[in-house]
Order: sequence, then C-alpha cells, then structure tokens
Amino acid sequence: MRFILIFYVILLMANHQYLIAQEEWDQKKLLQLKDEIIKPRNSIQSYDITIDSNLSNNNSGTYSNLIKIRKEGDKIYSEINYKYQNTRRISIQNGDYQGYKFKYDFIAGQDVSVGGFEKGEFTKNDYFRYPIESLGLLPLDRLNSLYNQSHLDEFYTSVFSASPKITREKLGQTDCLVLSTQQKIHPNNESTYKVWISLEQGPSVLQIQKQFGKKTYTRKNQIEKHIPSGIWFPISSEYTYSENGNLIETEKVEIVIHSLNQRIDPSLFTIAGIGLPEGTKILHDPTAKGHTLVVDRDRNITKMAPIPFDIKPAMPEPKEPSKWWGRVAVAACVLTLIFGFIYLRQRRLKAKSS
Repeated sequence: MRFILIFYVILLMANHQYLIAQEEWDQKKLLQLKDEIIKPRNSIQSYDITIDSNLSNNNSGTYSNLIKIRKEGDKIYSEINYKYQNTRRISIQNGDYQGYKFKYDFIAGQDVSVGGFEKGEFTKNDYFRYPIESLGLLPLDRLNSLYNQSHLDEFYTSVFSASPKITREKLGQTDCLVLSTQQKIHPNNESTYKVWISLEQGPSVLQIQKQFGKKTYTRKNQIEKHIPSGIWFPISSEYTYSENGNLIETEKVEIVIHSLNQRIDPSLFTIAGIGLPEGTKILHDPTAKGHTLVVDRDRNITKMAPIPFDIKPAMPEPKEPSKWWGRVAVAACVLTLIFGFIYLRQRRLKAKSS
C-alpha cells in the first residue's frame, strides 16, 4: 500500500511539473522562443569557418573532409580538402574579378596545376556552400544534404506552433526544455519531432530528433558563445541515422570559428591570398580574350603570351583588271594585223616583179 501511495505521489508531481511547463509556455511565448533561437543565426552576414568532417556509413565506408568557407558581401570562398583522395578543390565568387567565378583543383602527385575563370554566378555543382545559419538546427543536418532542407523559420514555426508537448529533461548536466510534436507530412506515416533547448545558452538547440516510421535522425550539438559576435554557435556536432534501431550512418564535425559578422580581408578571396603554387596556369583571362594567366613568385597573376591560334591569314581579295590594259591589248592586235597585211602585200609585189 505504501509503495502504491509513493508511486501515486510521484505521478502527481510529474503531472504537476508537466502542467506547469504547459502553462508557462503558451503559443505566444513559444513563438518568441523560436525567434530568440533563429534570429541570431539569420543575422550572420559574413563568416570565416573551418569544418573538419568525418562521415561513416555502413554501405559506403568512411570519409574525412576538411572544409573552409568564408563569405563577405558578394564574395564567397569555398575549399574542400578530400583527405581520402588527397585532392583540394577551391571555388571563389567575385574574387579578383567582379562577376566571375574561379575554380581550381589540386591533385597530389600531378605536375599540372591549372585553374580557370568563368563568367557568371555559382551553381550548386560549382562549389561547396554550407548554409552556416542552419548548422546544428535541422535533424537531417548532414553536410551534403542541406540543399533540400526547409528554411529555418519555416521549419521551427511549424514545430513551435503545433501545440507541442512540453517537458523538462536533463541532457548531460544541462537542464533543457523539451518540445515534442507530431506532424502528418506523409499519407502513411507521421513524423515525430523532439527538440532539446537550453534556455541558459542563448537559448540554443542542444539536440534535435526526427522519427519517421522506422527511421530516426538525431543531431547533438556542443554549443559555445562566440564572444566577438555574441552568437551562440556549435563547436562540435554529431549527426546519426538509424533504422529499426540499427545505426546506419554517423557524421561528426568539429568547427573552428575564425570570425562571425566581422570584416574579412578582401585578399583572402584573391589568387594572391589563397597560396596557389608558383607557375599555376589560369585559363580564360576575364580582361582580354586569348590570354592565359600565370601565378608568379609573389603569388600575383600576370599575363602570358596570347594563346596561338592555328588560323591562316585570308588571301588578299583579287583586284579588278584595269580597262586601259584591255584597250592596249585590242590596239596591239589591230596593229599586228595591219603590219601583217602590209608585209604579205609587199612580198607578193616583189614576187610579180621578178
């Protein structure tokens, strides 16, 4: 009997705590909390960040990449170092030349070092662009899958405005407000979302999970405040995907923040500032057709001789013959006939007299 009474008291306390949480967080306050999480991320206009990514998949193996990305205004620098292939791919938008993109691939062990300029804006296939404002905030937050993700505001509005169940839990040593909601985004299955929020750190999302049928996607973040910008941001993050309770994929990233919302040296978007090897050839000089550029000892780009074209010069157009030459030719023919007639007549006269 005593055990039943104790259990009943505990149940009442838990229910009371749940009711308090529900009463504290009405719809208006939840949407305010959503804004407090999202607005600092959407305020990021410039950044310089390095991401060390390690991906392990049961089917495709293990991959490690070192990613450097920076943005200042309309200038974008993207670099991927594929550790498993020992290759390096660089893409720059509006660096040395406004309105042009530059792409360069370095393959270890090869003597050829060639890059190229192209006119136009970046496309998805040109470069690696990680939407920094989303890092750690979406459940399907694998680095190369974000092109298909919803905008943050749309996603969090749908979760926070869906009358979520609200509880309080400890995540490690941190007290978290936990929001749980179900959404019918597929005819046959509901998606369950669960978000762990630290109110003291920002507020910030320390963990987010999506369950869809037998699939579970989870993102766990370690958050620190970036003092110069005042923005709480992940310094590490781990993404896992499991099916039927079996772990399929894990991606762990370590993040180094060089700057957030601070001015970035414009030279870091130029050929001189990114350290290309001396002698690197760069095709398609944006300022003059038919030239190749080359990186000199000072890492500047200078023009080489024009690219030779195997085109023979056009033959000169033939001039129209002069009319005077035709008249002279006719006169010569007439005189020849006259002198010939006189010569033949003289011979006949001589023959008769003899």
